[in-house]
Parts: sequence; C-alpha cells; structure tokens
Amino acid sequence: MPPKVPTTPAEAMRFDPLKAAEELTGKSYKDDEQTDQMGTALHFAHVQNTRRIMEAAGDSHYSIKAVQFQHIIQSNGFELIGEELVESDKCWLHWHAYWRTPGQLLLCEYLDWKGSSGSRAMSVNSGNCHYNWRPKPEIVDDGSVWDMTSSGRFYHQEPSIWIGDHDVREGIITSLNRLAANGEFIEPWVEAGHLWAVVGSLEVPGHYDPNRDYDGITVSRLRRQLPAHTHDLILLDAFEADHKEARARRQGE
Repeated sequence: MPPKVPTTPAEAMRFDPLKAAEELTGKSYKDDEQTDQMGTALHFAHVQNTRRIMEAAGDSHYSIKAVQFQHIIQSNGFELIGEELVESDKCWLHWHAYWRTPGQLLLCEYLDWKGSSGSRAMSVNSGNCHYNWRPKPEIVDDGSVWDMTSSGRFYHQEPSIWIGDHDVREGIITSLNRLAANGEFIEPWVEAGHLWAVVGSLEVPGHYDPNRDYDGITVSRLRRQLPAHTHDLILLDAFEADHKEARARRQGE
C-alpha cells in the first residue's frame, strides 16, 4: 500500500519520506539501494507537495520570497520592531526582528543578491521564532508535547515552561498556532534561551569559529535594534550576563 500523501500543513511537517520508503520495502535505506532510491523520489515529491500545501494555507515554505513571507507573518500579527542591513561585494543581508504578543520574537534574515531579479529576488535565508511556552499538563503527560516542539528545553527552575524556538522557513504559523492551542506563551520570559542575531555567511564566514564572540554580536545587535521595552520582556540583561560568565569560564580553562 502506498504511503498516505499529506494534505494539511501539520501532516506535511510530520511526514518522513525515508521512513515511508522503509515501511513499504521492510528494509533500511542504509542497507538497500531500492529503498534509498524510493526515499529520494518520495522526498522530491514531498517537497513539491509541501510547498503547495503551505501556499494554500497561507504559511511559510522553503525558498519563499521575502515579500511573501513578510505578508504572511504580518497578516498573523507580527510587527516589525528592528532591522539592519549588512553588505558584502555580492549581496545584501537584511536582518529583521518581529514581535507578536504574547512573547514571540521572530528573528530572520533576507538574502538579496546584487543585480538579481525574478527567481533570485530577495528570499528568506534563515530565521527562528523564539518563545517561552507553558504546555497544558495533559500533553506533557501523554508525550504529545514532543510532536509540537522543536529546539529547546524545559526551564530548570520551573519545569512546566518550555524555552524554545522554531525555524521560520516552513510552516511557522501552523507551528505557533499548535502551541497556542495546546498551552500559553509567556510574557515576560523566564529565560532567553538560545538567541541568535548573527548575520549568516557575512559574520560566520566559511565556518563556525568557537573563539568568536557570537553571543556578543547577538547582544549588541539586539540592543541597537530592538525597542528598549522589549529588552526586559526577553531578559536581555540576564542573557548578556550569562554569556559573559560562560565566556570568561571558557577563557579560563
């Protein structure tokens, strides 16, 4: 029996083409060439299907253009609160920050190749929506909380609160709506989590350098560009203090 084709954003984000191929053949894609090829074919079909589903639902998808993405998030209550332009010889990277009450901070960058137009028009290069979220106790008890979260962890001082973020490039509105329907976003935050306001390849040229102060770059950009009242909402002072302490500890090792 062929795999069920996803028809909703939530189904599309849960679908695993390699797992579907393995269920069809009963073999691991790592050990069987036919299963591997089937998984690859399902992957490419899934990419196209997911894009159609997300466009129909008015949600984000990979390779989305900046103008479409901005329309989606601003139509869903996000307000632009900060922006900065970083330039190289070949491109501009537009760093943007958006806020939605309660407590949702969306940081993203748009890639704009110099002299580009049409298919190479400004697109979403990367981004994450950061939040503190208290899930309903029943979804923690039955384990379904793990189907709704992405990066993050439970707060050590109050384990009922999830300190997390979601990649904005696919299904961000669907993901946030699921969280809102199954818990509540917290404002102000209890912890900042892993904030990242470093501008892509222009500030991480070629590779990640463990000796470079990326958290310092993040703090500096957020202080410059975000309205002062949001600093307290996201606990920016505490994030900076924790970063300085951790950096001093690493340098002392």
